[in-house]
Amino acid sequence: MNKTCIITGGAKRIGKALCRNLAASGWNIVIHYNQSHQEAKELKAEIVKMGVKAKIFKASFPLQDEKEYKKILEEIFSELGSVDLLVNNASEFLYDCPKSVSDKNLISAYNCNCVAPILFTRALFDINKDYSKKSLVINILDQKVSNPNPDFFSYTLSKYALYQATKLMALEMASTLRIVSISPGITLQSEHQSKINFDHGHKKTPLGRSSLPEDIVSAVIWLEANPAITGIDLIVDGGQHLAPSSRDVMFTV
Repeated sequence: MNKTCIITGGAKRIGKALCRNLAASGWNIVIHYNQSHQEAKELKAEIVKMGVKAKIFKASFPLQDEKEYKKILEEIFSELGSVDLLVNNASEFLYDCPKSVSDKNLISAYNCNCVAPILFTRALFDINKDYSKKSLVINILDQKVSNPNPDFFSYTLSKYALYQATKLMALEMASTLRIVSISPGITLQSEHQSKINFDHGHKKTPLGRSSLPEDIVSAVIWLEANPAITGIDLIVDGGQHLAPSSRDVMFTV
């Protein structure tokens, strides 16, 4: 049986690239989505044509009942036999700064970007113990963790929290789980920026380009293939984190 991975936020953007490329490498794919039902449905059909199994499920993170994380996993185990890789990719990315931050923004970002990945990871740990399985968890962070600025304040703080959780959970949950993180740079144009702004920011790195979706895919595949690695953050950003800025890159054009 092929290995199985779950990609949260898998119907669009980096998540979609991960689903496609892992499927092409022979993985069964479980695509989580929140609002992108049509995109998830179309991606599932595309993946099935590659000769592997695919499943989609809808969830708004964090789940209201934390027991639901394990129920989702139990269903996947029943259908596909295991979850060998969980990529916590789903994220809320809304603009605020210290001058405009609200409790609503802070709580919402923390719940989606930190609480949900932690609880999903804990659920995988629990069910793996039941089935005597081992898995890899990859948390998608951001180079802002190593190169902070006040823009996207709530988002940044939530990623900081997940960065620390990655290391602590890797220590506590070994060897049932290996837990790592990847910090991409500016990879795809966001709704907050123009094409000109994105192109400028993407090139503004020591290597002359930041990360591409395929770079993140390669990092995931490499981490999965290296069983001695856990508790690290792999920065994949063309060196963007080495060029500190007082503003987010999209505001430096």
